[in-house]
Amino acid sequence: MVRPRCEPADVSAGDERFRRAMVDLCFEVGYPQLTLPMLLERAELGEEEFNRRFDDLDDCFCQTLEAHRDDFFAYLGRAMALAEPESWADRLRAVAYGLLRYLRADPARTHFLTVELGRAGERATLIWTETIVKPLFDLIDEGRSVRSDAGSLTRSTADAVGGGILLQILAAVEKGDLEEGERVVPQMMYSAVLRYLGPAAAEAELRVPPPPAA
Repeated sequence: MVRPRCEPADVSAGDERFRRAMVDLCFEVGYPQLTLPMLLERAELGEEEFNRRFDDLDDCFCQTLEAHRDDFFAYLGRAMALAEPESWADRLRAVAYGLLRYLRADPARTHFLTVELGRAGERATLIWTETIVKPLFDLIDEGRSVRSDAGSLTRSTADAVGGGILLQILAAVEKGDLEEGERVVPQMMYSAVLRYLGPAAAEAELRVPPPPAA
């Protein structure tokens, strides 16, 4: 289950400048082409400041990823609180809209969290799969608890449904189509709800209005 996290801890201005520089340069030149001198110039900080905070560029990338992960889950927590979700489908819908709205708000950050992850190495991939994707798929898997025949589905159902949704989101990112995100969320909800609650509930999802924005 996706649980609202505490707001990210305060970070120093230097931490934030390095993180913002990392995100913006990944967007502009791509992580494989990014160098330490480029990062230092963009952050307007020296190498000594960098070395006090990070082991190397990979460590900076991963710490930046973890900071955005915490910010993302804090945002989802606010979105869920505003929606006051009472059922599994309500919670899933609040998270789906929250995810799309979060990604839509900052194209450079979205590029960092999607495209660049595949270029950043094993540690970043582990952070993504274990602390971002897994909690989201856990929420989908809660759908088994609302079925009278919960044993007829397994965790692999949630993984398949969630994987399909992530592929749709990544395709939208690549096409620059996130502005249309709220149009496709009902279709994503239809796909998820169909597997757990059946055709009638899935059809109803196509007519449910979006929840308030966080």
